[in-house]
Amino acid sequence: MNLKEFAEVILYGTSLDEKCLSREIIDSPSSKELFKGGIIQTPQFPGRPPELAKGGKASFPALARLHEPQVRGQVLHFFANHELLAIELMALVILKFPDAPPSFLAGVVATIREEQTHLRLYIQRMSEVGVTFGDLPV
Repeated sequence: MNLKEFAEVILYGTSLDEKCLSREIIDSPSSKELFKGGIIQTPQFPGRPPELAKGGKASFPALARLHEPQVRGQVLHFFANHELLAIELMALVILKFPDAPPSFLAGVVATIREEQTHLRLYIQRMSEVGVTFGDLPV
């Protein structure tokens, strides 16, 4: 998979598996060749699974209730959404700045991979306390 495909799957993907894609990236020698057709238009919204595409805004739980496992899971839900947004924004950076220095793009990919790890950890912990990513509006 090349860098452009990696970023497109993450930005436009409609499943968490696509958002957490961890395949090896094999690039062509020239980013200009790789990104023929120009820089993408910024989409209004990234692709999302249906459970994470519903509108609305959840209220952040009261800190006085953090001793309750379900409430901690709701807080983690907020954090997981921030990680997902970071992953999608970094994918957008790759697609918007294909001529950036290779070291910069490598740093962006490293950031995506770190954020993917964080997202998976939040989802795992949320499930341990009975919260599913998508239970709250994002």
